[in-house]
Amino acid sequence: MTKHTLSVCKYCYCVDGKISESQPSYGTRLFERLNILSSQNFSSLQLEIQSVGCMWACKHGCVIAISSPQKLTYLITDLPPDETAAPLLDLMQQYISHDTGEFPYKKLRELFPSATLV
Repeated sequence: MTKHTLSVCKYCYCVDGKISESQPSYGTRLFERLNILSSQNFSSLQLEIQSVGCMWACKHGCVIAISSPQKLTYLITDLPPDETAAPLLDLMQQYISHDTGEFPYKKLRELFPSATLV
C-alpha cells in the first residue's frame, strides 16, 4: 500500500515567529486536530500527517501539502485552522482513492472557499 503524506506548516501564524507552549500557532492547532480525526478514519500505513518547518507562505496560512509517490502534489494555502481538519481529511480520502491523486477543483472550492491551490 502506498503511503500518502499530508504536511502541515507548524509556523503558520506564530506569535513573533516563535512557537509558544501557551499559545500554539494556527498550524500546530490544525496539525493536532488532523491527528485526532485521522486516527478514526485512516490507517497509519495509508496516511502520514507530518508537521514541517516553514513552507514560505507566511501571509497565506494555514498551509498544507498533499503528496504521494507517482501522484500529483498539491500545496494549499489560506486554510482556517479550526474548521479545516474534517473537510481536509475528506479531500485526502479522494486523493488516496484516485490513481493520480486528482480531485475536482470545484470540490476544493466547496470545501474551502477561502483556500488557494498553488
